[in-house]
Amino acid sequence: MKAVNYYSEAFKREVFGLYLTGNYSKSELSRQFGVGGKCTILSWLLKFEHTAKAPSIILPKSKPEKQTDPTAHELALLKAKLAEAELKVEAYERLIANAENHYRIDIVKKGSTK
Repeated sequence: MKAVNYYSEAFKREVFGLYLTGNYSKSELSRQFGVGGKCTILSWLLKFEHTAKAPSIILPKSKPEKQTDPTAHELALLKAKLAEAELKVEAYERLIANAENHYRIDIVKKGSTK
């Protein structure tokens, strides 16, 4: 049976304060402070929400997205698709080479034949 950790009120309030800054997510705080359990920090947030005049609904904190040029985003997307296509081509080439070796037949037409 796992040992139960008890955290001081001051510690819980410190974690709550860090969460409210918007710089940390619940999972980041859990890892940073070694807090176990999936809902431990969430329960602290719900507990202190009423006393700290926090928003009535606790939403996950997301990192602000950087404003980028739309063409840069499109370029990155195209590069990712190209990399995926290159991997598929390599996989198909290996599949054909293995089939040729296994069945001892020529599947790929050689450049010198017509």
